[in-house]
Amino acid sequence: MSRSDDPSGSEPVAVGYAAGRLEAQMIKGMLEAEGIRCLVRSSRAGRSVMVHPAHAEKARALLAEVEVRAETEAGSLPEFTDDEEWRTSG
Repeated sequence: MSRSDDPSGSEPVAVGYAAGRLEAQMIKGMLEAEGIRCLVRSSRAGRSVMVHPAHAEKARALLAEVEVRAETEAGSLPEFTDDEEWRTSG
């Protein structure tokens, strides 16, 4: 039986995408720190972070939480209009 014919649903599913290797490794590390085993598959379009279907919902929830937190924190950062203003502040 090939993996695509596996009726148990144990074929890994994508829960996140990364443009580069470093981002994919950060996502993988975060999920593994939460006890979710995963792997990264590379393609021309980027990298997919894959997990067992039984862990997909939890993994997606963790990734969504981090994304929302990052957007919230980014909203509190000062906005600079040009490079010079950034260098002279602080």
